[in-house]
Amino acid sequence: MGPILVYALASLVALAILLATVLVLRPRLRAMLIELCRSEARAGFWVTVSTWWIVIIGVLAGTASYGYSLGRNGAGADLVAAVMTQLRIFLAGMLGAILVLALGLPRWIRRYEEPPAAPAPRPEPHVIARLSPGPPTRSARWPVS
Repeated sequence: MGPILVYALASLVALAILLATVLVLRPRLRAMLIELCRSEARAGFWVTVSTWWIVIIGVLAGTASYGYSLGRNGAGADLVAAVMTQLRIFLAGMLGAILVLALGLPRWIRRYEEPPAAPAPRPEPHVIARLSPGPPTRSARWPVS
């Protein structure tokens, strides 16, 4: 088997793992996001963004060609090492993408979902009248400089 065929097969394995990961995570992510977002539309948006994030990172990492020789003939051990490197990069990319979502998504959503702080209570009008000094009386003189 040549290096190009081995690379293609390893890429297909990575894409199959990616597809399985998305199919397993998507319904659970949707349920969690509906609870966090309190809206079906917002949850749908974040599920779509999250799915694209995982897919793009997975495809980029799964098609890494680091370790493959540029020549047409590759030794068996070299090809196995290249496949292992490609799949390790893929798994590290998938893990990173899922961790970013797991740690970041709830924070991003909560930042926009927190209700604004309640305004300070205003004192009653009779309390305001009692606390304000009012206009100066005739006997009081303003300092003149």
